[in-house]
Amino acid sequence: MLARSVRRGYAALNRRDFAFVFTSLHPELVYHPRADEPDPSPHVGRDAHERLAYGFFDSFSEVTFEVLEVIDAGDHVIVSTVLHAVPQGSATGAGVSDTYVFVNKLRDGLAVESWEYKAKQEALKAVGLSE
Repeated sequence: MLARSVRRGYAALNRRDFAFVFTSLHPELVYHPRADEPDPSPHVGRDAHERLAYGFFDSFSEVTFEVLEVIDAGDHVIVSTVLHAVPQGSATGAGVSDTYVFVNKLRDGLAVESWEYKAKQEALKAVGLSE
């Protein structure tokens, strides 16, 4: 059930149905980008995350998150993905791909805190699990 719900959310994200996606976020969400992101500081509040997401998607002509795995870890859900994107203004249309592993802490069915990681092992360790 959780995996299906998460996959529906990423399908909505891939079609840029942000209204649907943002309904799964708590108003007091704290979002932690990966350490290698241009602005790795926490974004506090759903509105701050919305601005971050719109800015990210606006920098690409195409964005797709391929969901590889969903792990139910109690009050956390771990989602391993591969980002496929084509930067705006790319003369060749050449894309980039990168691994993103998202950890979402849930409260009342909403993501109240989220973290981005480069590797699944980092995400598992963050919630006290290992492979």
